[in-house]
Amino acid sequence: NHFFGPSLFFPLTEPLRNCHSDLSRAKGQAKYLAPTGGQTFMSDLLADPKMRLAAGVGLVVVLAAIGVRAYMAFFRGITPACGGAPASAVTPPQRGFTAEELKKYNGEQDPDLPIYLSLKNIVYEVNPKFYGPQAPYHVFAGVDCTIPLGRSDISTRGANEDWSVLNAEEMAAADSWAGSFGKKYPVVGWFIPPYSDAAAAQAAAAEPAPKTA
Repeated sequence: NHFFGPSLFFPLTEPLRNCHSDLSRAKGQAKYLAPTGGQTFMSDLLADPKMRLAAGVGLVVVLAAIGVRAYMAFFRGITPACGGAPASAVTPPQRGFTAEELKKYNGEQDPDLPIYLSLKNIVYEVNPKFYGPQAPYHVFAGVDCTIPLGRSDISTRGANEDWSVLNAEEMAAADSWAGSFGKKYPVVGWFIPPYSDAAAAQAAAAEPAPKTA
């Protein structure tokens, strides 16, 4: 588990051993040559193109190995954020959302609210990186996007509408998206479709009572 463990340099031992042997032979030969004109053993050694190439290659390989090991150590245990769960620390209690209520969570009406969308009448908190304002799939934020996703249509055509109109192939695509969302995002509630009896009852309950004479 040590960062600079022996395994990091194991693939390099053979070429470095050969390089050391060449250095030893060059040093032995240098004993019989008196340095002249300010030359030193190192300058004589680096004057050899083969030795310069070997030293350069060895340095590049060592630095590359250290860089790879550093990259792996840095990212070990870090969960990729792309497409992953949103940053909200606490998932709120699940509840029902009408179309008007869900629209508040599209990232535009109130930027402080999380981003919600509905798929097959299940409301998820999704990643703003993909569904927030200016994001590639923001069009699906704040709506039930079962029909658009089932038809691979990046628009709001069919949003919040009865998705029982999807054919078998489109429903399979919507099911695939639902499976993916279920693995990535927390469920925060359920969608109350505007065409449902529950929505009609809720709307009726919200209407003021008629005045009596």
